[in-house]
Amino acid sequence: MSYSRLSPSPEYKELINLYEEMHADPIGVFEGGSLGPHIKAIRKLLARTGSKTLLDYGAGKGFFYEKQEFGSEKNQDLKTYWGLEELALYDPAYPPFAHFPEKKFDAVICIDVLEHCPESDLSWIMDEIFSHASKCVYLAIACHKALKLLPNRRNCHITIKPPEWWKLLIEPKAAKYQLECVVNYACATEKIEN
Repeated sequence: MSYSRLSPSPEYKELINLYEEMHADPIGVFEGGSLGPHIKAIRKLLARTGSKTLLDYGAGKGFFYEKQEFGSEKNQDLKTYWGLEELALYDPAYPPFAHFPEKKFDAVICIDVLEHCPESDLSWIMDEIFSHASKCVYLAIACHKALKLLPNRRNCHITIKPPEWWKLLIEPKAAKYQLECVVNYACATEKIEN
């Protein structure tokens, strides 16, 4: 069966409910801290492609977007550090960011998200990410088990696959949408050429 945003898999719906439950926990899960190691690489990609608008697809609680300590200016926020005119955050399981923007952005980033999605939904999710970018996409994908467990005791990383598996999914999308795509597989970074 082919799934979509309007008709996702039952597993996707169940996971969204579990992640909503986890986001409601005051202990602070899915703050968006996975973005940290990628901030400089994303800045370089945005500058190289002349990107001025960005969508963070799967932003969690957007922890880094609230900080004011980037670059040489101590009061500089991440939007300014990246040279953006517009920034949008999306996370389907976090109510403040649960509304999906219907417009295109120069860049879409997706950090530590895809491995949390069911394999059966990855095609439409990837199409959604790529179709909302006009210049570039930056992906970071963990290829190992997570330290966190879902409330049902299942590992948070639902789709654990090696980089070669992910490449077979990502490369056709980058070619189809003719976008520059940078992918970080936990430790190794690779640029996909169109």
